[in-house]
Amino acid sequence: MSSLLLSPVAVLSKTFSAALLDHGELVDMMELLADANGDLTAARFLINTSDLADLLTQRISLGGGETTVTYDAGNYRIAGVPVLATTPATEGKVLLADMSAITLLFYGPP
Repeated sequence: MSSLLLSPVAVLSKTFSAALLDHGELVDMMELLADANGDLTAARFLINTSDLADLLTQRISLGGGETTVTYDAGNYRIAGVPVLATTPATEGKVLLADMSAITLLFYGPP
């Protein structure tokens, strides 16, 4: 599995060996984003809906009951960061972006 991090100063990528990232690896992505001057309060994970389903059942620790993705205050979250899930996102890829660093441009009629 691979991941992509978008921050105000850099686009970083990281490759992981497992088919599904675990909680620690997702938190590591957050650390990388923060180290690249990304705003974690504006950060969002973007993942495929199938990956969301898998992460909803993945336990953080073997004996624990908490899963990697939780539902809180109307949003799915990973370590407090909101998760956006959509089928057009590539399955097996995780994007963590500082949304304040992204500008949407539209060309032509909507």
